[in-house]
Amino acid sequence: IKNRELLEIGLAWLDDIETNVSPEAFAPNPHVLMRVVESFHMLTCDRIIIQAVLARKASSRYLGFTRQDYPEQDPPKWHKFVTIRQAEDGIQVDVRDIDYAYPLGENYEAHNKEYKGYLNP
Repeated sequence: IKNRELLEIGLAWLDDIETNVSPEAFAPNPHVLMRVVESFHMLTCDRIIIQAVLARKASSRYLGFTRQDYPEQDPPKWHKFVTIRQAEDGIQVDVRDIDYAYPLGENYEAHNKEYKGYLNP
């Protein structure tokens, strides 16, 4: 079950783990150290996934994604990509239309000045 309240609880748990458990982490040997580092990476991945789920404000049959607080399946206004990146102040989430890059040739040329126009003769 995915809804805003449970997702925010998940983020609070991750914050609690990072604040209270991570400083206590201990590795008596390199093998255990590898597992500890792996666990920290999993916490980062968990945070990214929860942020992405919070950003998608619609359920999608095609994605196998259901939000309890947004029960409508695949509404046209949510035919979008959710993009996530790390910024100086934390995780930055953005939502883009599926066709945000079109027309491809013009958009590519706008961002690649050295391109010689092979796509658009």
